Amino acid sequence: MILVHDRGSDRLDATLASLRAQRGVETERIGASLNAAAAADFAARSADIAVPPDAAPAPDRTSAINRALRAATGEWVLVLTSGDRLVGDLVLSECLNWMRKTEAGIVVAEVACDDGRIVKMAAAANPIAGPFLPESGTFYRRTLFAENGDFDAACGPAAAYEFHLRLWKSRIRFKPIPLRAVATDRLPGDEAPRWAACRAERLARRRYFSFGRAWRWDLAALLGCLRPGRRS
Repeated sequence: MILVHDRGSDRLDATLASLRAQRGVETERIGASLNAAAAADFAARSADIAVPPDAAPAPDRTSAINRALRAATGEWVLVLTSGDRLVGDLVLSECLNWMRKTEAGIVVAEVACDDGRIVKMAAAANPIAGPFLPESGTFYRRTLFAENGDFDAACGPAAAYEFHLRLWKSRIRFKPIPLRAVATDRLPGDEAPRWAACRAERLARRRYFSFGRAWRWDLAALLGCLRPGRRS
């Protein structure tokens, strides 16, 4: 379990409360903090969160997650950001039961946003169209990172999308499961400026698809930035 602390102490408290309530499963908790203050906050609020030692603060969210990944030892990795809450006290145990029955490299549960959105992996996902997995509902086999590399910080807010495309192109199996695992006050992509998110998505897409295949989806993402309201 990797915990990203970048949204304030009150949101971290909600995340930690949902973790402490879990029954039937043991978790390794590693803090991904962007600065010394966040690392100190982890230490003050929960003694069972390990913060990887490093003299310099991580320059961005993706680099902080990668640092935490290098400290992880468990079989499965889930990345939660302060403000994410596990749904029910047995949800991790229920997800683990699904993991024991699959050889997939990625298991994907549903994420419910407080504004009413439900995000999940579609039965017939279309990766070229844009982010196709809910980040906080995605469980990774830890060995995937040793075999395929870390999240790419150069892709900014689309780092998870780029990694998912990398795995998809490598024919890693993705397994959606019918469980709602996480509730959240906001999705990671909601916090990035629209144009920055659009540019990052385009960069990730162009790494794996030709211009001829990608331009329609680049245009769709651009038009989405022009529409009022939050991207979903």
